[in-house]
Amino acid sequence: MAAYQQPRFKLYKTENIYNLIKLDTATGALWQVQYEMNKNAEAMEVPINANSLLWDDTHLRAGRYELYPTNNMYTFILLDTEKGYTYQVQWSTDPDKRFRMRIF
Repeated sequence: MAAYQQPRFKLYKTENIYNLIKLDTATGALWQVQYEMNKNAEAMEVPINANSLLWDDTHLRAGRYELYPTNNMYTFILLDTEKGYTYQVQWSTDPDKRFRMRIF
């Protein structure tokens, strides 16, 4: 019997009906995905932070990173399930307000 393999990419709902967050569960890279319901909401995929959190690909493992919502609809916590590191992730329709930063 084959072992269950974690998905490389996951989508997470936000409280905004048009926006989701896409997570690369192997690298911690994140994108904001917006779908179109009408002419007022343009469909797009934009990086929140598309850079890998890994120094190299030797520790690449799908399922390593998980995303958790907070009480703030724009803010999530990204958890490195292997090392225990945490990151604040913020999505926004304003490109200058999208980020991922380490919590120390």
